Amino acid sequence: MADFMVDCYAQTLDGDGRFRKYSNLIEFVKRYENLITKMGEEKQKIRDASINLGTQIGINILNWSKSDGGKADQKLNARQGRKYIVLLRKARTYEKFIEAITRIQGRFQFPIKKDGFIETVDESNFTEFRDFAILQATNILVSEFSKKPDTQNNTNNEQKS
Repeated sequence: MADFMVDCYAQTLDGDGRFRKYSNLIEFVKRYENLITKMGEEKQKIRDASINLGTQIGINILNWSKSDGGKADQKLNARQGRKYIVLLRKARTYEKFIEAITRIQGRFQFPIKKDGFIETVDESNFTEFRDFAILQATNILVSEFSKKPDTQNNTNNEQKS
């Protein structure tokens, strides 16, 4: 699912410019997983922590701005964030995954809130953890393309001119 969503994100950026709503994929994965495997409390904790990490990554990429204090260009950030999502996707070992997160933190200059992250991820479960984090971060970045431009303000500005 994570690979599918990242590929769809790439098509959104490179392809026909049409927006596709992917937020339902996360809900689908959550519900499907609950039906197929009777998820224990530990697995639920891992999933929640990974979704929280993905949310932090996606929001901080969107809101990043240069140190000059200017306003963040969220569409540009969403486009540039693609390579960092791919970096997470390519992390095939636990060590590479931690390195990718550290690189993202360094690039976008934000701390990762530790709420369950360090305690829940290890070498045995990092793949599942990584996939849910990728799904959530990608969902946040793709959502930037679904926003409609503020045509009301543009119309008002044209009338004033």
